[in-house]
Amino acid sequence: MRVCVYLENAGLLRSFGDTGIGNAAKLQRVALQMNGVELEDDWRNDYEIIDLNPVSFTECMYVAKYAKKRGKKVVVHVHTTFENFANSFWFWKLTSPFVYRNMVKLYRMADALICVSDYTRKWVESIGIRQSTFVIGNAIEVEKFRRGNRSYYRRLYGLEGVVPFCVGLVIPRKGIETFVNLARSFPELKFVWFGPLGKGLVRSFKAEQIVRSAPENVIFTGYVKDIVSAYAAGDIFVFPSLSETFGYVVLEALASGKPVIVRDLKVYSWLPRDLALRAKDDGEFRRKLSLLLENNRLRRKLSKKGPRFAKKFGPKEIGKKLVKAFEEVLAYN
Repeated sequence: MRVCVYLENAGLLRSFGDTGIGNAAKLQRVALQMNGVELEDDWRNDYEIIDLNPVSFTECMYVAKYAKKRGKKVVVHVHTTFENFANSFWFWKLTSPFVYRNMVKLYRMADALICVSDYTRKWVESIGIRQSTFVIGNAIEVEKFRRGNRSYYRRLYGLEGVVPFCVGLVIPRKGIETFVNLARSFPELKFVWFGPLGKGLVRSFKAEQIVRSAPENVIFTGYVKDIVSAYAAGDIFVFPSLSETFGYVVLEALASGKPVIVRDLKVYSWLPRDLALRAKDDGEFRRKLSLLLENNRLRRKLSKKGPRFAKKFGPKEIGKKLVKAFEEVLAYN
């Protein structure tokens, strides 16, 4: 089997450092190679299946049409729903009709869709997409997240004691307002958000305002080169995102052995209830954080369980599922 894994807008994604979609595509390649699949880097060359990872959907539309004309099977990884796009960037209302139209066209053009969560699959079905779907989560290199340098960022930012933290792009959809409000409730702690503010087309004026008005005990680091050491530096991972298709940073936090608090969203059906605390609103985030701060035993318990669970998403395991799905797609008439 020869497969081309295509990442749309790769240059733009690299400008933000590590991104969920960028990492997902990179590890798709690793996962497939670990299972004996031959990879093709250039979408214009020969292969049996192309696996598209769309961002803006414009390039992927062109690539999908090109592959279809040559009789190749087209699979699309569904990383994006309309919910994810809405309220993320300053221009979303202007471009949303165009993006949504291309999103639906691309999903309907595919021979099959790889949905990164059951929630994503249900959303795809709810908008009338009838293509074959496979639910396969994103892969993660678990051992990589056990090798972080804990002291590096703690020294750099003067961090002491228990540090609640988050990782991700600083945009409203990621729940930065809740994160800042949480910090106001615990002025004795330092809160750290590792990740850049959006810029250019993905700039968010609301996010900039929230960052400017944040209390002194909140640190927004901007882009950090060593994301593994960023996870190592923190102690309790707080992820108040309002909408996700999978929640890759949650998996990274689990692999890093960090206790996790997430917003109570349906997308986390892949995440066992006893593995992370869930909160519906700012008040519940405060209560769940207080619980972890007061209960060292619970923190240690969650820290031990996280990496064991994350191994289920190792590249070898995810690669087996991808190969099985691709074999089914190749058998389609």
